[in-house]
Amino acid sequence: MKVEGDPRVDAYEGMHVDAPNSDVTLTNVTTGQKIVGRFAYHNELKRPELIFCFCLSMAYDAGLRKFGGACIEITDEKALHDRIAGALVRRSRLTRLDRPLLRADRITYYRTDAAVAEGVDIKNPTHLPFLKRYTYTAEQEYRYVFARRGGYELNQVIVNRLHQRNADIAKLKADEITLRIGSIRDIAEARAV
Repeated sequence: MKVEGDPRVDAYEGMHVDAPNSDVTLTNVTTGQKIVGRFAYHNELKRPELIFCFCLSMAYDAGLRKFGGACIEITDEKALHDRIAGALVRRSRLTRLDRPLLRADRITYYRTDAAVAEGVDIKNPTHLPFLKRYTYTAEQEYRYVFARRGGYELNQVIVNRLHQRNADIAKLKADEITLRIGSIRDIAEARAV
C-alpha cells in the first residue's frame, strides 16, 4: 500500500470492498435504531504492515512498461516457489512468521458492486492479499505472500462514502524483508518490454 508509488499505488490492497450502488440499512441490534445511507463493507487485514508480497505479472505486453523497461521471465515457477519457501524456512528461525509460511496464487479481480468470485472467502485473511479491484485486471498479477506473526487477522469495518482510506495508509509504517534465494539465472530470462 504505502511503499508503492504512482502508477502502482492502491489504497485498497489487502482488502475486499463491498460497495453496493444503492442505499443500505444498518440496524443497531441492541437499540433497534436504523440508519439508511450509502455504506461500504470492508473485510481487511488488521495489520497490513505485517504482510509481505512479491508481485509478478503473467502478462508480457506493452502495459508492463509502467513498471520499467525490462522484465524477468520465470521459466520454472516451481523452482522459484521452492527457493522462496526455503528462504522463508530459514528466515522463520529469526523472524516469527505466520502460517502458512508461503502462499502463492493469481490475483482475483473483483468489482465492488458485484458478488465475489466462487471459491474466494473474503472473511479468510489469507485470501485478502490475493484480491484487487477490477480496475487492475490488465496487470494479470501473481503473488507470493508471507506474513509476520499476527499478520493474518481479519478486521471488518463499515464506512460511509466520506471515508478517506489514504488517511489510514499514511499512518502505516513501511517495512520490507529481504529473502536471499541465490541466483535465478537457471530458472529465469531477462527480456525487454
